[in-house]
Amino acid sequence: MGVGTLALGYRHQTVDRAIEAQLRQVINFSLMHPLEVEVAELVRQIVPGAEMVRFSKTGADVTSAAVRLARAFTGRDKVLCCGYHGWHDWYIGVTPRRGGVPPAVAALTERFAYNDIDSLADKLDMETACVIMEPVIFEEPRDSFLEEVRCLGGRYRSRPDLGVPKIRRKYPRSFCRRPPAGHSLSAAHG
Repeated sequence: MGVGTLALGYRHQTVDRAIEAQLRQVINFSLMHPLEVEVAELVRQIVPGAEMVRFSKTGADVTSAAVRLARAFTGRDKVLCCGYHGWHDWYIGVTPRRGGVPPAVAALTERFAYNDIDSLADKLDMETACVIMEPVIFEEPRDSFLEEVRCLGGRYRSRPDLGVPKIRRKYPRSFCRRPPAGHSLSAAHG
């Protein structure tokens, strides 16, 4: 969630009390905790289209797991992305911080520009395993961008039920924005 949590301000009493209460119980667990299930069920109730929820300690781990799952599901290797997605090789290899990433790994990921559907369409093909992006980055989507992303992915099917999966990131950030920007747009490009 990054700095999105700062929307409540510094030392918000309700937040501080909740943190103190949790500190008295348990704060670090490697296996699932009942609190995760409770929060996951709440997220599923209020986020349209959220069928499953799983928590992780880092966004980089989550995006890497999602990319690996998409590659396994589609049998394809190429990843198209825009925005920031962490430090793992599949992503960082296409950034200026790519030192130590083998060129063969970096060649499997390509970037496209947010709000520029042509930059995505030019790269999307039958080798694409997934498109990974945040539904809203620093600007609102324009010209039906998210809907166009969804439509483009459906054109590349190796069988009738398989298109190009779209991986949406950062649902928590949506809670810090007005609902139409985060929730309905995220659900619209399912």
